[in-house]
Amino acid sequence: MELAAAAGWLTAVSASAAPQRDAERAGLEQHLCELAAIVEQCEDLVCVTDRDGVIEYVNPAFERATGYARDEAVGAKPSLLKSGAHDSAFFAELWRALAAGRAFSARFENRRKDGVRYFEDKTITPVRDRSGAITHFVSTGKDVTEQVRAAGKLERAQRALAIMSECHRAVRTASSGDELLAHVCRVLIELGGYRAAWVALAGRDAAKSVRAAACAGIDSAEISALCAGWGDEAPGPVAAAIRTACTTVTGSVIAVPIPGEEESLGALVLGCGEAASPPEDEIALLEELAGQIGFDLDALRSRGLRRRAAELLEAVPRLG
Repeated sequence: MELAAAAGWLTAVSASAAPQRDAERAGLEQHLCELAAIVEQCEDLVCVTDRDGVIEYVNPAFERATGYARDEAVGAKPSLLKSGAHDSAFFAELWRALAAGRAFSARFENRRKDGVRYFEDKTITPVRDRSGAITHFVSTGKDVTEQVRAAGKLERAQRALAIMSECHRAVRTASSGDELLAHVCRVLIELGGYRAAWVALAGRDAAKSVRAAACAGIDSAEISALCAGWGDEAPGPVAAAIRTACTTVTGSVIAVPIPGEEESLGALVLGCGEAASPPEDEIALLEELAGQIGFDLDALRSRGLRRRAAELLEAVPRLG
């Protein structure tokens, strides 16, 4: 059935050619069947539309990658795969190239039938008849989702390594916890690419207040709106992260608990430019950073206590 569908489409396309003698036509049909078998069995995604962009044929690789069966795709337009990742300028450039008879190649971020996004390196080529008029468009592409995800994971790991390295350097020179946290917030924006970063330290008073120990890319008014406390009734991701000691993502805010010896010291809070949907590896890296912040705060506190003890000892009059 699939082979027949491909052969049928190829036969229809070739119908605009001049009438052939029986022998020539038989040879053409044989070639069409061979070509249909190749298209059906190749691992590249193949989609054919008419000149108005209406889908006339898709191969099995297209069905597997997109989740749309051939019967669902034929008669629709490729826009059924749009994810919203590409702006109007992208599609304007696409159609300018095709209208001029040029092929268009790009990496597309599309959406499967089940809503999951996938990436495809695609080339769309105009098909002309004997008179030179464009009659169809053929797109061929490779699903590169795994490569894109792997590259993104590597980039996030490299970014996290750079952030951790900066934080390790800062803890050696910082004179106080607040100075260290201010440096961490700046690094998260400069190297991490976040819109805003701040550190909320949990108060141990009866009101369970929250103190913004450091921030970057956000002002105190915005911080107050996000969290005024971490008690049982306090709303928002910051309070939830401190109470539960679990990373909480709400809207464009990621709140990561900073662990202490027995309970959370507070939360590392990150603001994204849009609704946050961080992958698991990014969450794991942020949690590792928050753990390092907790360790460094304890180290600075111990350093301060040792220094204070030494100062007190120096102040004690010598005996004898």
